[in-house]
Amino acid sequence: MSFNQTGVLLSAACLALSACGYDNDSKDVLNPAVPEIALATIDTDATMENLDTGVGMFIEYQSGGTWRLQFGCDTASSNLDCRWSVRALTLDFSTIRSSDASGLDGDDRFSTSSDGQLGLDTVTTTEIDQVSFEVDPGTSMGFDIWLEGEAYPNRYVYWISDGGLNQGISSPSFNLSPSEP
Repeated sequence: MSFNQTGVLLSAACLALSACGYDNDSKDVLNPAVPEIALATIDTDATMENLDTGVGMFIEYQSGGTWRLQFGCDTASSNLDCRWSVRALTLDFSTIRSSDASGLDGDDRFSTSSDGQLGLDTVTTTEIDQVSFEVDPGTSMGFDIWLEGEAYPNRYVYWISDGGLNQGISSPSFNLSPSEP
């Protein structure tokens, strides 16, 4: 049985069960809201400086296809570390051509795959952890982020668009498209 056939059978079973149920007012249980994927543009060749304080995921894009992700934490004031988990992919499923994880610590994990996926798990304290990777020029990226203990990690995402610094995005799942290749 294929995945699509299984999905149709499960959907039919759910509909049948809800029709026979004694409480048809709880339809939201069967149709949970699909999270919104935020869309934004990132300025090509714009950089952020002095990232030595505060919690944040800082995203930059350089012409030619190089993305840089940097992570900061407020450990000096909070005495807590920041455990980030990021999954990203090229939106056209093209290959990540190269990557540099030399800005990570020994316990951090970073991987890429041939189908354009990237995985990063990093623990940040008082230093800035960073990775960079190269894709085809102009390739848009999709991101899913998680920050331990934080219900809305998307409020700590920073990038530059239209010449200004943006802080926060409406969803922890978001897509960024470069302003120029």
